[in-house]
Amino acid sequence: MQIATESELIETLKREMPEESLLKIDISVALPRRDGPDELVIALSSKWSLRTDRAQDCVSQGSKLVALRRGRMPHFGVITIEPRPAMLKILADGSGSIDYVYHLDLPALAVTIETTAQSARRPDSWSPRLTFNRLMGQRRIRDFDDLVWEVSRLPRADGGASTPISGTAPSAVSNPSGDEQ
Repeated sequence: MQIATESELIETLKREMPEESLLKIDISVALPRRDGPDELVIALSSKWSLRTDRAQDCVSQGSKLVALRRGRMPHFGVITIEPRPAMLKILADGSGSIDYVYHLDLPALAVTIETTAQSARRPDSWSPRLTFNRLMGQRRIRDFDDLVWEVSRLPRADGGASTPISGTAPSAVSNPSGDEQ
């Protein structure tokens, strides 16, 4: 859609924008449409580390995305390198607002949690380990490579077929303890 003048741009924005406050999405991926505005297919929030209030911001963003969408629901995820399972649980515990939490170094986090659990008094009942293993077993936390693969599967803007990076989905990060929570 071509907009010729500044006043047309302002009128278009007034017509197209919701009255609610805008989402503060860090990364977005949209597919072009022939008959209207681009379709948002992926929205991501980046939070390298978390505090309780910042984690709740992500959940609120996901809820607002659901409420403001027009048409198909875009995939909404959070990218983080947060090491604490309790904080990851706030994002990944199934509110329905966030599809997945993508961790930038999930294999290292899994090893670190298992190593730390082994030094606890009762490793098998160490709460952070149980929380992490449950979230992993439910696939609520995924490796960043999973996100890269998903994005690589999207159609190209020129209409050509895309080729997934590596051709197949990344393998799941193994659960070092073998526990399924």
